[in-house]
Amino acid sequence: MEYNKAITDMRIGDEVEGFYILKGASPKVPASGKPFLNATLSDATGAIEAQVWDYSGPIGARPDDIGRVVKIRGQ
Repeated sequence: MEYNKAITDMRIGDEVEGFYILKGASPKVPASGKPFLNATLSDATGAIEAQVWDYSGPIGARPDDIGRVVKIRGQ
């Protein structure tokens, strides 16, 4: 697992952990009923789309969440 990996260096399947800026977030509930968060993360090198499955947390529910630094860990 790489810590604070630059977004431009990320590839599908990489395991990463670090701090990134939340550029956009929207909680969604598909027909299956399992909530997830669709988000855009960024750093100085670029931006990337991210999904958080089985999401029930507070991020993305308030407009002031955009622009905050968030810690992520995942693949």
